[in-house]
Amino acid sequence: VQKKYNAMKKIIAVFVYALIFNTAFAQTQKTNPTKVQPSFVMTAKDSLLCKVWKMVSFDRFAVFNEPPSEKQKNDGFTFMADQTAFVTIEGNAVTGKWMTDKAKKWITVTVDETNEAIRLQVKKLENEELIVEYQDKELMRTNYKYAPVKK
Repeated sequence: VQKKYNAMKKIIAVFVYALIFNTAFAQTQKTNPTKVQPSFVMTAKDSLLCKVWKMVSFDRFAVFNEPPSEKQKNDGFTFMADQTAFVTIEGNAVTGKWMTDKAKKWITVTVDETNEAIRLQVKKLENEELIVEYQDKELMRTNYKYAPVKK
């Protein structure tokens, strides 16, 4: 009887250890923080962006008198309420997802095809005007002025 009792005790101990081991390690699944999409809450300021914007002018050295070049004449943004973005820069059109930071100082467009992030610093956002600053790979900062397209 004692042998059966000890054998039963060992079986229960192994079962308990297996159960504890399994639950302890089942909860330590690693997640990749780069793949987690931050939550986005649309605000009234964000809704001002939700329209078709066409480039009016740009400034490289603090003067907004430069009209769009031939390559830039159709440049602009379309920001949709579902966070879809249609972007045309120097005649190249791409689609992606847009979002703003909590302070509403930055617009980030993540391009669907390349996963590249286009970051724009918001200088001015009003119903009839959007001014953003873009810094290119050569660290050149340019301000772009946009106006909504009238229907």
